[in-house]
Amino acid sequence: DPETTLGPVVSRQRAEAIEAAVARASLAPALRAGVARDSYVPATVFADVPTDSELWRDEIFGPVLAARPFDSQDHAIAIANDSLYGLAHALLTADADRAAAVARRLDAGVVWTNTNQTLWPEVPFGGLAGKHSGFGWEGGLAGLREYQREKTIVAAPPGHAPP
Repeated sequence: DPETTLGPVVSRQRAEAIEAAVARASLAPALRAGVARDSYVPATVFADVPTDSELWRDEIFGPVLAARPFDSQDHAIAIANDSLYGLAHALLTADADRAAAVARRLDAGVVWTNTNQTLWPEVPFGGLAGKHSGFGWEGGLAGLREYQREKTIVAAPPGHAPP
């Protein structure tokens, strides 16, 4: 769609970091929609990205997509879960039952199906424990619990031994 545009990233420094990651890639982009300038970074797609590459392993935080083929649903889930990060995944499929089954197996705090980054204030959002994503939880009861500290104090009356 020629009317579709992509806005700038947050700063020139962020744009430079994204462009540096693209430049370090050991393969050419399959698609590059324009030329970088100032804080504008063109949407960039890489295909057949090795799972040990920076593009695959690191969070680029820019309009860069690293894609690779997979042999089966189990293989796709294994590739997705083989990451230090676990904030969120997005699934695109016409099969709702399959999406639900896959979502349950993905190691992420949030899984979107046929949408991306849709959240409401009452919906918890945060990374998976043991992964390097996020700073706790926000939204919903899980977000409120981030500001609470559990503590139990058990005291027997003076002179009474515990049971």
